[in-house]
Amino acid sequence: MNRSTRNLLICTMKKLLIISAFFFVSCLSAAAQSWSEVGPLSNPFNSQINVLATDHLGNVYAAGHFYNPNTGYEYVAKWNGTQWTELGVGTNALKPNYFITTLATDLSGNVYAAGNFYNTANNLCYVSKWNGTNWTKLGEASLNARNTINMIGLDANQNVYAAGRFRDANDKSYVSKWDGTSWTVLGNATTPLNGNGDILSMAVTPDGTVYVAGEFKNASGDYYVAKWDGNNWTELDGTVKSYNGTAELRELAVDASGNVYAAGFSTSQDRGYIAKWNGTEWTEPGGANVLDVHSIETVAIDPSGNLLVSSFKRNSGNGVELVHKWDGTEWTTLGTGAGALPSNKYFVLSLVTDPSGNIYAAGEFTNANDKNIVVKWNPDGVITGIQDATDRIVRLYPNPAVDQFTVDAPEAGYVMGYNSLGVQVLDLEVNAGANTFSGLTMLSSGLYTLIYHTEQGSSISMKLWKE
Repeated sequence: MNRSTRNLLICTMKKLLIISAFFFVSCLSAAAQSWSEVGPLSNPFNSQINVLATDHLGNVYAAGHFYNPNTGYEYVAKWNGTQWTELGVGTNALKPNYFITTLATDLSGNVYAAGNFYNTANNLCYVSKWNGTNWTKLGEASLNARNTINMIGLDANQNVYAAGRFRDANDKSYVSKWDGTSWTVLGNATTPLNGNGDILSMAVTPDGTVYVAGEFKNASGDYYVAKWDGNNWTELDGTVKSYNGTAELRELAVDASGNVYAAGFSTSQDRGYIAKWNGTEWTEPGGANVLDVHSIETVAIDPSGNLLVSSFKRNSGNGVELVHKWDGTEWTTLGTGAGALPSNKYFVLSLVTDPSGNIYAAGEFTNANDKNIVVKWNPDGVITGIQDATDRIVRLYPNPAVDQFTVDAPEAGYVMGYNSLGVQVLDLEVNAGANTFSGLTMLSSGLYTLIYHTEQGSSISMKLWKE
């Protein structure tokens, strides 16, 4: 593409952006919005996928009941934009003796896994850490988890938190924190969690605030969300029971504004229900236009702060599994008809997003070859992320970024950047290979769309979060 053609394109796009902040996305659209399988049809998942995680570079991780047929062991799989690979092989393999239920990643590239697998020498479940080379156990003796670890989470200081079905000597569930040296229980004799049931869900904020919920109840017999503020455990006032919740709380999520979302229970009308805690009271998103589903399976928050949920709704057949988005004003369903999730029979067990806003779902559902799969929703309906239609990789990192970022491109071209209003704020020349740009401090914090154009005319849209 020559300079004059490029300038014409820039001018044209600027005019279009004035008309609509979103029109340029539709001009570059490669396909209608739909869910698509991540990876080839010959993907490695020969059984159920329990959990997904993403890192700050956009890599996707999956784990569950699937296993390596050559070794017989479950494992953690990594999608790098091109292929699925196993984290750790041979002497560096994880080799769990049972399934994996939870994953987490940190900004240093470490991956953490836990579940129902245990050390046969002491029958203790443990958290294992992948440092890019091998798996190591994190102090299993001081964690003392004698049953399944349902959830792990991390704060900004890379402290690891674990909770689940394991109990203390008083048969109470607890949350434990790994500070890099040892595990310590959150709370003491005067401020215990006093969990009289299993912990099924946990959310950890960057500052180390921890929220947990599950099968435990308060003195009134109501399920509730417990909050650890660094010193004490407290119950979020006005229990979700007051909104007719009749079962345990299986899912939690916290957005950047501190709103807490709890889900997994049903109302007396057999309707799936999600409750939002805004610091003062519990309400149901949607008001008069609430979700009409029979159960809510998973919840997540995307980079823009939207709430995502997967649900199950019975119909005249087996029922249908759907993913919905709450943007603060209305509920929308992601994918219908030909663009819907690839199965109408099996549950979504995990729902996550990456820094670019792409959404990934996995669980019990399979493809036409009866393989369990990870599926991806592209929020813009364009070729988004680190791969274009010709399988050439474009990498954008670090993401989030503070002052500088790098575009690693397969060929020379240029990058144009737009803020959330569609106003162009960047116009950068790129060469083949790694190109590092600085000066982001002049931009406001928020989400930006970067569009990489090759000299041959193809385009790839990516999301960059500026801190």
